[in-house]
Amino acid sequence: MELNCDKVRNVKQCIEIATTDAHDEDEAASGWHACFEDVFDGIEEVKLWDETVKLSGFGFSKNAVVAIVEKKKKKIKVTLDSIQPIKPTKVHLLWLKAWQEWQKGY
Repeated sequence: MELNCDKVRNVKQCIEIATTDAHDEDEAASGWHACFEDVFDGIEEVKLWDETVKLSGFGFSKNAVVAIVEKKKKKIKVTLDSIQPIKPTKVHLLWLKAWQEWQKGY
C-alpha cells in the first residue's frame, strides 16, 4: 500500500495518513514511523541543536518515534522536535508539525 506521505497539504492529512487503521498507540507509532521514513528518505543530514549531524533513520523509544542521528561516530536517539532539516520542504515541516500536534492530543 502506498502511503502518499509526500502528497499532504496540511497537518490533518498527515495525521490521518499516519494513523489510518491504527487501533492502539503501538500501531499509531508504526504508522508515524513509516511516514517519517518515507518523507525523509534521501535526507542525509539534519541540524541537532544548531549542529549538523548525520540522519541514520527513525526508530522507537517506548511508543514514540525518534530520529536516529550519528554524532561523533555514535548513534543516538533524539526526539523529533530536536531535529531540523537543513533545507526543509513544506512537506518536511508539515510532518514535523503534525507529529507535535498529534503528541499533544494523544
